[in-house]
Amino acid sequence: MKKLALVSVLAVLSVPAWAADSYLSSAQEINRNTVKAADAQAREIQLRHLNLKAGETGRTTLNVQAGKTYTVFGDCDTDCSNIDMTVSLNGTEVHSERGGSDAPVFSWVADKSGAYQVEVLMKDCSDSRCRAHVQAFEGTQVVSSGGSGGDWLPEAQKVNRNKILEADPTAVERPIFTHSLAEDEKHSETVQLTAGKYYAFFADCDTDCSDIDLTLSRGSQTIRSLTDSGDAPEFVWRASQSGEYKLTVSMEDCDTDKCRYSTQIFESNKDLDTSLVNAHKTNREVVQHKDAGARELMLRETRLPQGQTLTIPLNLRAGKVYTFYGDCDNACSDIDLTLSRNGREVKSDTMADSVPLFSWRANRSGAYTVTIPMKECSTEDCAVSAHIFEGSKMVYED
Repeated sequence: MKKLALVSVLAVLSVPAWAADSYLSSAQEINRNTVKAADAQAREIQLRHLNLKAGETGRTTLNVQAGKTYTVFGDCDTDCSNIDMTVSLNGTEVHSERGGSDAPVFSWVADKSGAYQVEVLMKDCSDSRCRAHVQAFEGTQVVSSGGSGGDWLPEAQKVNRNKILEADPTAVERPIFTHSLAEDEKHSETVQLTAGKYYAFFADCDTDCSDIDLTLSRGSQTIRSLTDSGDAPEFVWRASQSGEYKLTVSMEDCDTDKCRYSTQIFESNKDLDTSLVNAHKTNREVVQHKDAGARELMLRETRLPQGQTLTIPLNLRAGKVYTFYGDCDNACSDIDLTLSRNGREVKSDTMADSVPLFSWRANRSGAYTVTIPMKECSTEDCAVSAHIFEGSKMVYED
């Protein structure tokens, strides 16, 4: 079961979204809200994405200062049900969580400064690989554990609402639908949508439910159907035709006679997918933490259908360190990132994920080319960006 209440921190379980990467994007945003609620001065210092086979371990380094408080979250996608996470210094384990969770988290006050190693072991993955991340925050307050905070649905609705209002403060929330269903039952609502408007759809179920599906249809046509998004499917869609649509929730897994769920709909004149905005914010924070003197060299955004490539020429200076990020929206699940010079590859990240990144120290000045091919996009086209920084320190080591 994957649940995450804003008031329950160490009991964190990730909230899925409209794809595996979106699942993690939602978990990241809720982690941020959770830490902010406990420590308004805390800042995000690292977000490291991993793509691991069952039994494989991913590692990242966390620079820690004695006396500061650190909160580290591990989350994995909907194909993963168990990861272990450990933190060590100079080979000595400092903290660990091996409790069979898909979202380990711990918070502590560091008594020693140094480069700590965070390791994530992929214990259970039902696919060939599962995506995961390590998300770390530095602050002044230990983020303490607590109870479930009672009914989950109001907390889930609040998280959804905050996410949308951050994207568009003028977005309009439709009335919330709340019902109870037994396992394998379905319920549909008729909703009126307007052509040209953007809509965000959310479904959440209670703590006795671990899987619901969400489908939007019109007549015999299925517009979007999320059947593998766990207990909190969500998606953003722009209506091309005005009229009546049907929003259907299917209760796939319920541990009691009936499970409660709610659906939320938000309407806006602008795109409500905030994945790129959040990614760019995190990129800046991570680079600033590692290299305070670094500057943002370029941020280029566009939309690409699957199979097309974003190509960007740029000039680099010898001796400077460049950090490159490729990011895409929640309808995209795989992009690659390659830096080349005169047609020859210099550096690349071609792992099967939607968040390629690397740092590289230029050994020659001159003209280079960055390419980002759109490998997997579940809609007509997907938003993609190249985010590039110039500095003097390696943000990501090889």
